[in-house]
Amino acid sequence: MTATQRTDRAAAPSTSPPPLRTPKRPRRVRQAVAGRIAVLLIAATILLPLVPLVIQSFARGYVFPQLVPAEWSTRAWSIVLATDGGTWKALGWSVAVAATVTALSLLVAVPAGRVLGLRTFRGRRVLEFLVLTPLLVPAVAVGIGLDITFIRLGLSGTF
Repeated sequence: MTATQRTDRAAAPSTSPPPLRTPKRPRRVRQAVAGRIAVLLIAATILLPLVPLVIQSFARGYVFPQLVPAEWSTRAWSIVLATDGGTWKALGWSVAVAATVTALSLLVAVPAGRVLGLRTFRGRRVLEFLVLTPLLVPAVAVGIGLDITFIRLGLSGTF
């Protein structure tokens, strides 16, 4: 076989079909699917524990081994949503306290974060510690401490 025959044979198109490949999805499509799955898992993690609570709120005489209550009732919700009950007053106070605390927190936290992020100064570590201290102490411990203090001062149940 001569050199020209070898090059002609190498240049000749192959008669065998190309190997079968499954088409790959573009990267954006895979990321979108993964993102949707992540959102669904997070939503399920948050919402599924609430299902027994909702069932319990509409049940009458619901005991543990039963999967579905034998009797359904809206009695609990009629008590909660009644205008003469204390639910609406408590909700109003909760919203007012939450708004006030949020505003006060923003008044302190935004300037503190800006100073700690942009400046270096003497005592910066102490200020960082003071700002981050609420993250170290569990909120329940602070709440119990405040409750005991309010009881000692005679302020418990005054609202």
